[in-house]
Amino acid sequence: MVMIGPPPVQLAASNPKKWDADWQDLLRRAHTDPDIGPGKQLRTRLGRRSVLHPDGGLKDTVLYTIRVLREGLCALQAELTREALLYFVRARFEQKWIAAAPEERGKPVLAALCDVCTSAMNLHQAREFFAVELNVAAHQKDGRLLVGYIKEIMVVENPAANPEDPIFISHPVWDVLEHGASVHEKIALKSILVLRNKLIAHVLFFVLRSFLGLDVPRIRVNKHATNKKSTLCAEQPTKLTEFLIEGFGRAGAERHVKLEREAMKELYSEPKQHCFNCQKPNNTKMRYARCKRCWDSMKRETLYCSPACQKVDWKNGHKRRPALVGFKCSIPLMYLVGRINQSPDYDYFVWTAQYPIYLLFTYKPVQAAVLGARTKALASGDRPSVAKLAHMLIFTSQHDPRARSLGVTKELIVKQLKDEYEFEEIALALDEMRARMAWDPLHRPPLLIDAGFSAGAWEEYQDTWSMVGMAEIGVVPDHPRLVEDANRGQ
Repeated sequence: MVMIGPPPVQLAASNPKKWDADWQDLLRRAHTDPDIGPGKQLRTRLGRRSVLHPDGGLKDTVLYTIRVLREGLCALQAELTREALLYFVRARFEQKWIAAAPEERGKPVLAALCDVCTSAMNLHQAREFFAVELNVAAHQKDGRLLVGYIKEIMVVENPAANPEDPIFISHPVWDVLEHGASVHEKIALKSILVLRNKLIAHVLFFVLRSFLGLDVPRIRVNKHATNKKSTLCAEQPTKLTEFLIEGFGRAGAERHVKLEREAMKELYSEPKQHCFNCQKPNNTKMRYARCKRCWDSMKRETLYCSPACQKVDWKNGHKRRPALVGFKCSIPLMYLVGRINQSPDYDYFVWTAQYPIYLLFTYKPVQAAVLGARTKALASGDRPSVAKLAHMLIFTSQHDPRARSLGVTKELIVKQLKDEYEFEEIALALDEMRARMAWDPLHRPPLLIDAGFSAGAWEEYQDTWSMVGMAEIGVVPDHPRLVEDANRGQ
């Protein structure tokens, strides 16, 4: 007997393997049969959701619902990013997942699919749009697939905040469909795109935590309001046909068209600007001013609603905050950037097995040199800057007893910066740094040599560290739940 529709959601709870096998059979046939494939799914989507008016326009609340789903997806991806950064760095999730036996990978993926799809009917229906990404057998065979999907939807720019637009995992079949589609079909595609990525984000979140033996997140189901005051109507204005006038009256028809135009304008408008300091949205036609220093150094658009807000944020730490990296960075480096943005008063962090250790160079000329190298390393991955920064951190750890007592070692620093900047030759670079320091008559670290440290400044710095230490070094506690979770996952 050939199944002609999705398997019942109840089967996911009673017989997960049968439910998954039925889905895979349906998806295989949809991939080869044009009568069942994406084109048919799109037409079915329009009919099943009853999104159309008799006149061919979209029903009320359709765009409003899409907007709510998009906002939820943005929040979900930001939360997934924050936890993924923690578990990739502190619990070594990537290495453990890839090294796991196929059965150990397949079990949490199937459990995640069942749990997520039974939590909301629209997520269960959205599985029909995944021929590849949620294939349990594929994830059993290759652990890199799931890791790749997590990395693809990570919020790179600022993991601490929800992005204005979600990150979508594309698929060639659905990408092709949008070309030549009608306006209303494109709206259906937008709905499909959001649900596709919301389903996979929930599955990835579930697998990430369950594989490490942590509590799995519960899905919050939103009941979308249908209040007429919150209504958005259509992406393209419908004409004032006789049908509309007869159905709504001239005043009602004009109001209907006006609402559709407003919805279309909002849907296609650029993301609204927000002040970096007070988060005030820009409701004017004038663009917010951006920080020139951030734009010139890293092409980062940091916007402010007024000079007063920029001055306040500057005093609160923006002058030292690296904010965003300017190249495609590794997950460990993304985690570091998030930490520095969260605690901009510290100059660097070193991760021990128990907790993060912060370093704050209190001697201002040294701090300026360290921050200069750090900014250049974060902005471009500049190898000489990374080598000089690593050497300075090692030099500090070897000459400050507090660092040694907290478990900060040369080996730990080398491994961390090697992973953060994907710098395989860092050992050779550090040999060069040590040679330069040995050749220097004053035996200054190369970071300070290149910063123009004079003999007098070096002598003053040595006197300072003999009294108060080379830097302020201490423990920065993580969020209690995340510390407990990361330690359990190790």
